[in-house]
Amino acid sequence: MNYYLKKQIADLIGIRCDTFKKNIQKGLYSHLIGPIKRDEKGRRLFTQEQLNKLLEWYKGNDVKLRCISMGGGIQSTSMLLMHFQKQWDPQPDCAMFIDLDWESQSTYENLKRLEELCRIKGFPFYWIKGHKIHKDLLNAAKDPNFIIKSPPFFLRNKQGSKGQLTRQCTAHYKIKFMETKLRELFHVPTGKRMRYRVEVWIGITTDEVRRINNNLSSSWLIKRFPLIEKNFSRQDCINWLMKYNYPIPPKSACLGCPYRPNTDWLEMKKKRPGEWQSVVEVDRAIRSGINKVRVPLYIHQSLQPLESIKFEGPL
Repeated sequence: MNYYLKKQIADLIGIRCDTFKKNIQKGLYSHLIGPIKRDEKGRRLFTQEQLNKLLEWYKGNDVKLRCISMGGGIQSTSMLLMHFQKQWDPQPDCAMFIDLDWESQSTYENLKRLEELCRIKGFPFYWIKGHKIHKDLLNAAKDPNFIIKSPPFFLRNKQGSKGQLTRQCTAHYKIKFMETKLRELFHVPTGKRMRYRVEVWIGITTDEVRRINNNLSSSWLIKRFPLIEKNFSRQDCINWLMKYNYPIPPKSACLGCPYRPNTDWLEMKKKRPGEWQSVVEVDRAIRSGINKVRVPLYIHQSLQPLESIKFEGPL
């Protein structure tokens, strides 16, 4: 009989190994797979039958809701509009945008158009007001006791080389609010066991495979990457939008996202001065650090103040 180790099972069902271990310890799968055999070293051994049951539980017909995670950019916009062109099987059940009040005006305009289209089509579009991350960053820079789940800002470490804070903002500012809304839809309050499984559709394309991970804090959430399954690149999404005469949306990201390329910074500085100034304000403030990291932080990877960088490139 073939047996599988814990890490092999976690990889096959698509979750982190430590999450899988915690789920076992909590008895989450006891009703599903029964007792788990151990070898002479004490390692858990899973049978093929147990693997099949776990795969069915994670990826099978027990999914109660499929939710498009909206950012307002090309990929998530394409996923939503593909629904209206009957491109998915099964179809998504809703779309959800977590608003941190720090997107570009053009992104907000695109999201409003999509929200109105969903209203006309009778498709649920949830616009969730989250924390205002711009305000939280300024407060964290002023007050060491104001703790924030940080964006991946850059710093110079003790050896003099470039370092970076761990990216925590997405999980805290977006996923947590999404979880709360999904629980509300199923009338399951926080702290109560969630007996329903939900697919969260993430707009990652083949040119962004490095961004794929299964890091979700709740075992009842399943990440799915429909555009990867469709073998779509970002350019494929643009081509598809053009084919159906949809406008091409702007690239979406928080205004102060440290992963912006220089071309984006230049475009913002030249064409959107109000948005540029809001980012510069944060960049200046974090020179005093945030949370317990009280060393100079920078939004730009060059470890220079944004306002002093001579960005080059065509607009």
